[in-house]
Amino acid sequence: MSETSRSMSSVSACLDYLGLAGNPFPVVPDVENFYVSPRLESLMTEVLHAIHSRKGFIVITGEVGLGKTTISRRLLKMLEEDGVDTALVFNTCVQGVDLLRTINRDFGVEATGDHLEGHITALNAFLLERNHQGRNCTLIIDDAQNLSAESLELIRLVSNLETDAEKLIQILLIGQPELSQTLNAQALRQLRSRVVINAEVGCYNLDELRRYVYFKLNAAGGNGRIDIPEQTMALLHRSSGGNPRQVNLLMDRCLYAACAAGTNSLIPPLLREAALDLGLKPPRRGPMVAARLGWMALPVAAVAAGFLYLTPGMLPGQGVSPSVAPPNRATAAATPEAVDEAAAAPAAGRTGDGATPLGLSLRLENFGDHRADVIPGVRDFLAQYGLEAYGGALSRHIRSGDMADFAQRLHAGTGYRLLLLQEVPQAIRRRYGLLRVGRDGVANSYLVLWQPDPWLEPYRRDADFGVLQTALKRLNFYHHTIDGQANDHLRRGLAAFQRAQGLPPTGEADELTQLLLETLITDGAA
Repeated sequence: MSETSRSMSSVSACLDYLGLAGNPFPVVPDVENFYVSPRLESLMTEVLHAIHSRKGFIVITGEVGLGKTTISRRLLKMLEEDGVDTALVFNTCVQGVDLLRTINRDFGVEATGDHLEGHITALNAFLLERNHQGRNCTLIIDDAQNLSAESLELIRLVSNLETDAEKLIQILLIGQPELSQTLNAQALRQLRSRVVINAEVGCYNLDELRRYVYFKLNAAGGNGRIDIPEQTMALLHRSSGGNPRQVNLLMDRCLYAACAAGTNSLIPPLLREAALDLGLKPPRRGPMVAARLGWMALPVAAVAAGFLYLTPGMLPGQGVSPSVAPPNRATAAATPEAVDEAAAAPAAGRTGDGATPLGLSLRLENFGDHRADVIPGVRDFLAQYGLEAYGGALSRHIRSGDMADFAQRLHAGTGYRLLLLQEVPQAIRRRYGLLRVGRDGVANSYLVLWQPDPWLEPYRRDADFGVLQTALKRLNFYHHTIDGQANDHLRRGLAAFQRAQGLPPTGEADELTQLLLETLITDGAA
């Protein structure tokens, strides 16, 4: 067997051992399995809006290894899906008329000769024709930091192609920080003055890195099989600085080390060894410092008014869904050891308002210090969704009173979202199994697991507000044009819907609002 064959066989054996269908952390851009952080989601939405609105010039900069090339390919794909004519220039070693020739070639424009005027004239005729057809055109230049000042001035001249009413071409420059330094030159002040968005892509913070790692693992078929302690995540963030390329290198090495060690737990020593192998400065030992969002520190007992979301409200789902679909409502009964009978009584049988049983009920005071045990009621609750493997983790977090970290890891590992409700709307009460949790005399709260239906995905993935407008229109809460924009009409429709469901009328599509929209749409369709 050749050395290459042995290497490929070793890789395949390692992936099989870890239960992965492919390498989660490739060194080449992975457009198909592209993680969109909340910050990047906001930036891409803003860029797409500027392009569709024909605003002109956009500049995105960022250090090496932050995924700028992948971002350009992702934007290119989204624009093409929206019917925008695009040209992509990634070889910025060409300058002057050769650069213009490359742009024309990618647009499919035929122009001969070496004269700049002939190429500009041909491009202008193409853009006018497309504009007459009602189409938009966008030029994306990757690695734009390599362009000379003269070539950038040429790009400005291209941006001058316009009608009396609008720009004929939208231009997106993507490059390293040197691009910003070049644009700040006095000679390019005319171009700089036309930039409508000048954004910088940054490294992942700890929360974004955690989501990125689990997303990549799930996209490769991990589905929660690989355990990553929080200490390892913190070390990974410190070792990589939150740079995705460094994260990929470290995680790739760490997975093979775990395979060699015969474990599926990426413990901190494995990461330290990977960092040393790659020549990265190993992080110093010390207390783990994790920057977390404020809502993640809130305990269960802090739920005092309405509801608390344990997952971010308006972010697209990133997890890979398990094959087991949950039933519509809870059918299991908690064991006597797990349930305080007095607390369970209201949930048994039908309630006074005719609702179906609410499912399982727990009182945490009864569990003592048996922290290694899975709470029986939790096991039964998760079994409805095929998620028994998470029973120990959920039990530990219920006992600690802080389920935010568990909710995040569960979503990253399975695609399910965990919501904690104090008041349960009737629509949810009828359709979902709930786990009731009481603590120290505080009013009962309820856990519900939710996996968004596919029709919500365009909104959650690409911020397509037309999905919300359509849903509200079906429920008679939106009476305007479905334009996909987050306008005042949409906010008022959301607020009216929330008010009708007994929720605070915030006008924002938070998790509970999305869950109610999906529930009412699905029930209505049934």
